[in-house]
Amino acid sequence: RDTLGTSVYFGSYETVKRLLTTPTSPAGPLTHFLAGGLCGIFCWLVVFPIDLVKSVIQKEAMHPHPTHDSIPVVVREILARSGYRGFYRGLGVTLMRAFPIHSLNFLVYEQVLKMIRVDQREGDVGRAGT
Repeated sequence: RDTLGTSVYFGSYETVKRLLTTPTSPAGPLTHFLAGGLCGIFCWLVVFPIDLVKSVIQKEAMHPHPTHDSIPVVVREILARSGYRGFYRGLGVTLMRAFPIHSLNFLVYEQVLKMIRVDQREGDVGRAGT
């Protein structure tokens, strides 16, 4: 789940960021905000069913007689009970939360990175003059 989610997360962030910029118009705060929010949504669209199955299994981990002891059992039960839509039950709320959280994550990350780069360049200039 984590490997797939991280791949989608950072891959879609960089892809959306590149799609929203041109060589003459580099990525700015709005681009980082939108790309971050969209990558959070794309990640949850892919990971949500996997996370659901994991959560069902974890929920019963401490029970003396778990009814869901393997991934195939959980998948079959969800399919039988709700069809493929069952794997995405509750996704809307997750996506409503995902966009602002991930957009702010990347906005802050990119702005801090920009400040660090400016500080490093200023430090290099100060050392070069001594």
